[in-house]
Amino acid sequence: MNPQERLTLLATRIRKYDIGEDELLRELGNLKPAFDGVEREANYREKVGAAVEWGKIYLNPLKSEKYSGGREQVRGFLLQDLASAAKIAGDIM
Repeated sequence: MNPQERLTLLATRIRKYDIGEDELLRELGNLKPAFDGVEREANYREKVGAAVEWGKIYLNPLKSEKYSGGREQVRGFLLQDLASAAKIAGDIM
């Protein structure tokens, strides 16, 4: 499975609430170096890095409740960054 497909699957699992904390962070960490040294890699790493940070906030109820929309708003930010990273991954491939 290529990085774009993995990101899309990850987003689908998040939408369905079908992924655990450890698996979410591990998968995001594994996807970060997918395009090391390739043109536009910096944009991809930035979006995956942002998704990692949103994932950490999403998984911590105390942090996510600090946002006006709570955990669901943070989940939305996470899904947006995953979608952006998937698009960039598709463009790179």
